[in-house]
Formats: sequence, C-alpha cells, structure tokens
Amino acid sequence: RVDIYQSGAIANEIDTTQTSEDELGEARQSVCGKLFKELWSSDPVNGFPHPKGCYYLTRGNTREAFVVFQPGSGLRADTSYQVVFNGGVKTGANTNEAYVSLF
Repeated sequence: RVDIYQSGAIANEIDTTQTSEDELGEARQSVCGKLFKELWSSDPVNGFPHPKGCYYLTRGNTREAFVVFQPGSGLRADTSYQVVFNGGVKTGANTNEAYVSLF
C-alpha cells in the first residue's frame, strides 16, 4: 500500500519488469541514486558509509531495496541513520499499520 518512486523531481514509477537491477551482483551506485534522495548519518566524522551499490526486488505488492557496502564499511553501532526516498500511499492504507521496515 506504499510504493517507492524514483528519486528525481518527477518521481517516476520504478519499472517492476526490469531484470538488470534485481540481484546482488547487479548492485550499482547509479541504482542508489535512482532509489534514494538522501542518505544521512549522525556520525560527524564519517557520515553515511559510502555504498558499493544498490539493487531492488519486487515481490507481489512488496518492494525491497538493498544497500550494499564494502567489507568493513557498513553501518556503525550507536549511530542514527536516515534514508529518504519518494513514496506514495495507495488507497486502502490505514493509519494504524506499519508499511515500511528497515533491517
């Protein structure tokens, strides 16, 4: 009931039929730029870790977006992170349900 759109000003829909951005081996930084408007961290020295690349999957009504980091260059403990993307709520969404999960 929530969908992610491309990060550009027009926020085009993401092509759910593509097959070149849906596997770990296809993760690229350009896909990160397509999916995320901003990646932020409370770490004043290192900021948000530089992604190696991103990819995404569409499974039925679920979209999964993945950020891949180089070994030893991931998220740190005791640090806040924010991920900003264009999204839209669809008809039938309820205010008492969770629609986005980050792992």
